[in-house]
Amino acid sequence: MKKLLKYFIIFDIALVGIVIDFLIKRMAIQNLTDPIIFTDWLKLVFVKNFGIAFGLPFGGVWLILTNIVLLLALIIYFSYKLNLNKPLTQIIIGLLIAGALGNLIDRLIYGYVVDYISIGWWPVFNLADAFITLSVFLIIVFYDKMKETN
Repeated sequence: MKKLLKYFIIFDIALVGIVIDFLIKRMAIQNLTDPIIFTDWLKLVFVKNFGIAFGLPFGGVWLILTNIVLLLALIIYFSYKLNLNKPLTQIIIGLLIAGALGNLIDRLIYGYVVDYISIGWWPVFNLADAFITLSVFLIIVFYDKMKETN
């Protein structure tokens, strides 16, 4: 049972992230008929993203299949290469899975990803994108601390 605990923790983190992401996206769909402007560079605005990162055009079934294959490949790779007993690793991998599944769920339900955060000149993004970006950054920074020691 103790061996499975690391997977439950990762699953719990991912599940909480997915639920929060989904709820915020639902609120964006329902309430952002007009943008909410905080400053010239920070706005909340509902955008349908049919493409991939930064709105680059590439979509459809191939994108969904690619997302699923990449997510499964990353999970398999991380389960062999990273020490999943470390809380830092569990949090980072949980966030990565939450972000990837959050956007995949959008594509399966709506046919596009719901984006709503606009900062300056940067393309509009969402919480799932932030989870992915943060987790990749943390993997790069802390990779040596996360590696499995053999």
